[in-house]
Amino acid sequence: MTLAYLGYAMIAVLMVLIVTKKMSPFAALMSVPLVFGAIACVINGVSIMELTTYCTDSMKGMASNFCLMFFAIVYFALMVETGMFDPLVSFIVRFVKGDPLKVLVGVAVMAAIVALDGDGTTTYLIICTAMIPVFERLKMNKLYLAGISLSQVSVMNLLPWGGPTARILVVCGIEPGRMAQMLMPGMILAILYNIGVAYYLGLKERKRLGIADISAMEVAAAEDESGLKRPKLVVFNFALTILSMVALIAGWVPSMLTFAIATTIALIVNYPNLKTQNELVQKCGAETIPVISLILAAGILMGVLDGCGMSDAMALHLSNLVPESLSSFFSIISSIISCFGTFFLSNDGYYYGVLPILAEAGYACGFNNETMAYAAAMGQCFHLISPLVGSFYVISKLTDQGITDIQKFNLKWGPGMFLAFAVAGVLTGVYPW
Repeated sequence: MTLAYLGYAMIAVLMVLIVTKKMSPFAALMSVPLVFGAIACVINGVSIMELTTYCTDSMKGMASNFCLMFFAIVYFALMVETGMFDPLVSFIVRFVKGDPLKVLVGVAVMAAIVALDGDGTTTYLIICTAMIPVFERLKMNKLYLAGISLSQVSVMNLLPWGGPTARILVVCGIEPGRMAQMLMPGMILAILYNIGVAYYLGLKERKRLGIADISAMEVAAAEDESGLKRPKLVVFNFALTILSMVALIAGWVPSMLTFAIATTIALIVNYPNLKTQNELVQKCGAETIPVISLILAAGILMGVLDGCGMSDAMALHLSNLVPESLSSFFSIISSIISCFGTFFLSNDGYYYGVLPILAEAGYACGFNNETMAYAAAMGQCFHLISPLVGSFYVISKLTDQGITDIQKFNLKWGPGMFLAFAVAGVLTGVYPW
């Protein structure tokens, strides 16, 4: 019981430091577990130096995750540089013409595709740059632009190289390709649901505004000052992207190599010049540092929790607190907790602080790590409207919509996304009731 309370204290200190911004997530994840781990070693009567073994063993098991995250982030940053998304944006803007219904459905489709890079801020910038002139010309409600974009990014953020999924993979010890297989049906259903919401809202806007004649509206092409755009290779880059994602999900290539190979091919084909390749690797690689450093630090946390026996102790304590009559519903309880947890806490605070306890408790209640990982991912339906998420303020400012207005929109339509994941999970067997 002492180890359980020590584990709770460690997680409480960790979350307070992260949420109050007294320490960076990286510094907190590295230092706090080592301090509490040293205390646990004294309680267990073992050498403090055992902590090094616990931590290194944990990080060795995360090598495939490191590789996937690094090369996936580099790859999609590279695709943005090549201008792969530019024709899509131009096509949708021209296709929607003056019909509010087509505009909103176009926003939903565009957001789902552009968000492939896993970065919400980039997606919002691309979509808003293209669509805000259309919304203003038609006098459409820009709250719908913000809400639909945010909803689709919430779903696409669950791709294996997205921040939340990266954390879940570390905590639950699941292979990235398997996680993608588990989440994909729910993601597809949620994306279709969001397109349906866009269609419904588009009908309302069409009824309110009618269809305007702006077929001659010109779409201003962004100037390529860097000289890095590759418009003649858009088809190739798009095909390479689709093939890489299929290979990852189908397991044709080990997950740690999938985007490493794709990145290599993309660099050679798009930028044969050695100097340009080196510059892009440095530029795109820099974007991986925040994610990779946190995954490494999380390895320290997981190693201490498991090695010192705190995870097992907390799980036993929590499972004893859950009435036996409710233990069979622990996956549902966990998914609901994830909605509140990822809203009121940062992803680091929830997934590295709370999820390890829930995962162990779920195992004690008869649920495997895959189920607990899936339940944890479902909370992302509401995470991006949290005041702790920086990109939330970006979409609010770009669309000139109030924070609370966007939150109300997502709280109204977000439960549908949650239900979509629940239905898909039940049908595929990864989310048993």
